[in-house]
Amino acid sequence: MIPLWAALASMVAGTALRQKTSQDAHRRQQHEINLSLQRQHDYQQQAQKAVMDMARQFEPEVRQQQRGQLVEQFEQEMMQPIRASIQQQKPQVQGNVSSSYLDEFKHSQERRLKDAQALARILSGIKATEQLRRNEIRGLADTGQRVGLLGNYSQGQMRADRTGIQQAGIPNGWMQLGGSVLSGLGQTGMMG
Repeated sequence: MIPLWAALASMVAGTALRQKTSQDAHRRQQHEINLSLQRQHDYQQQAQKAVMDMARQFEPEVRQQQRGQLVEQFEQEMMQPIRASIQQQKPQVQGNVSSSYLDEFKHSQERRLKDAQALARILSGIKATEQLRRNEIRGLADTGQRVGLLGNYSQGQMRADRTGIQQAGIPNGWMQLGGSVLSGLGQTGMMG
């Protein structure tokens, strides 16, 4: 026969063990919930950053700077072969020519180069505007795709987290069994 104080202690210990096991499970579950919320917050922050970064591309100063760089690039591409062609040209006359003819030939080349550069600047402006729009459309599509992928990752993570949260909330079976056995022994001792 178990003494009364031992039976009472066994019941209290069993109840305490089951309570601690439940509290530990609740603490683990709360920790998993907090981790899940943090991961969801991180996905949301990444999506917001992607959208805000893309929105900045539409600020007038940024667009003007990008367009200016494109105009410069396209103008250089157009002018390179023209400059090379003009520089390779030689006067079509043979023999001794007057300096005024050579000066006029040089001025003629300079005018042709200046006219070609003016035309290249106009065409580059048109081409740069078109390219800027294509780049913006591509950027919007990429941003939309990135946000969509982040949404998919978020949903998948949420499903995985849900399983982890449920598992974390299950008390340790062996500890529960031990607590029940101690409580049962205590109750048996109290009865008999």
